[in-house]
Amino acid sequence: MLGLLAAAVVARPAPAGAQSSSGGPATPNFRAPDGPTRMITIDFGRRLIDVRFQTTHLFELHGESGDFKTRYDAQKALAWNAGLAWRLDHRRLGGHLGFGLEASLLDKPMAAELEARVPHPYVLSFPREIETRVRGLRRRELGIHFQGQYWRALADRLLLRVFAGPTIFMARQHVVTRIDTGDFRPTFDRAFLRGYDHSTAKALKLGYNIGFDVTWLASDRVGLAGAVRYSRASITSHDIPRTPVPFALGGPNVGGGLRLRF
Repeated sequence: MLGLLAAAVVARPAPAGAQSSSGGPATPNFRAPDGPTRMITIDFGRRLIDVRFQTTHLFELHGESGDFKTRYDAQKALAWNAGLAWRLDHRRLGGHLGFGLEASLLDKPMAAELEARVPHPYVLSFPREIETRVRGLRRRELGIHFQGQYWRALADRLLLRVFAGPTIFMARQHVVTRIDTGDFRPTFDRAFLRGYDHSTAKALKLGYNIGFDVTWLASDRVGLAGAVRYSRASITSHDIPRTPVPFALGGPNVGGGLRLRF
């Protein structure tokens, strides 16, 4: 549908009676990128994230103390971005000033490496070791980006936007806080993981964002763009007792998508 709309706008006929300098029908005046001053942006891309931390928990079983460590490691995630941008009348350095508001969403399924030492039911000081991978965890992150922008036409159909400003980050991270184990019988020399419980660490932090995008305009109204943004904030959550969880929020984001001007 959007492709048909773009084709229809680009191919619309010239006004009746209009003539080109060669005597034929005139091509309609293509006003982009100095056309509409407001823009809807929709992007889909890849975020480089920095989820690397470890938690340790103690538990009691068969009258002894056991423990387990969980390592969380994720480096990449898919992210959605959507926003609104306005171009102002003020001209600076051959372009226009503007401002924008954008939201980015990351929702990543995660797995974690778990190592546990489980007390033996009959032999003291003879823990069984478990090494396994825990699945079903998630990392969610929402960023609200406030941007001062600079718009400049690079060519008849190319528009550059450079932006920077503060970002409000809100994030949630699942953390394993309890495990349920079983014994291999009849020897009881090995244990296995039957299940686990998790809690959610939360983060709210003010950071920043900076980046640019280049839009190719198929018409005054519709375009395709590639965008690069870097955003960052960091905080340590203490929502879970005795389990500090560090959050490295934001990161480099590369994506592309649709631009609708009105």
